[in-house]
Amino acid sequence: MVNFSGLDKIQNLKKVKDKNIIKMLTDEKQETSDIADYFQKNKVNEEVELEFGQRKVNTEDGGITYEICIKMNSEIKIETDMYNEILKCIDDNFIKIKITPEYIRFQHNYLYTWGYELNDLVYVFNNKSALDNYQYDNAVYDIVKVADRWYYGTSNAYGLAY
Repeated sequence: MVNFSGLDKIQNLKKVKDKNIIKMLTDEKQETSDIADYFQKNKVNEEVELEFGQRKVNTEDGGITYEICIKMNSEIKIETDMYNEILKCIDDNFIKIKITPEYIRFQHNYLYTWGYELNDLVYVFNNKSALDNYQYDNAVYDIVKVADRWYYGTSNAYGLAY
């Protein structure tokens, strides 16, 4: 099966201003591609958001500790190796991941005193209408193509990011 999510031919990297997204496109491009490819092959039927989380764990001696995990708004089954790769990506790059039936979005945000800036790396699974839907759903106006089916988008909003 052909892997369309490969990031072999990066373009317009100078237009990408988010250092975490740049790292995902260069140093971690294989991992980024693997995650996108996984969800292209293992489609979700609804929107699922993944972010860094912690869960309480009871220890054998009766104590409590915490372990890092992926917090999901809707539980989906993810293979163990991919779960660990996603967790590392989320933790290392301070991002959230949103998976829809049409695209996957890796999002990094900066909080400023006036509001926040969202920086997205998006991989569209099938067609141009998926990119249009992403732009409409996320109010993104500035889109830059960085590879086949891969796009970088930014948007700004006033108010609190969380």
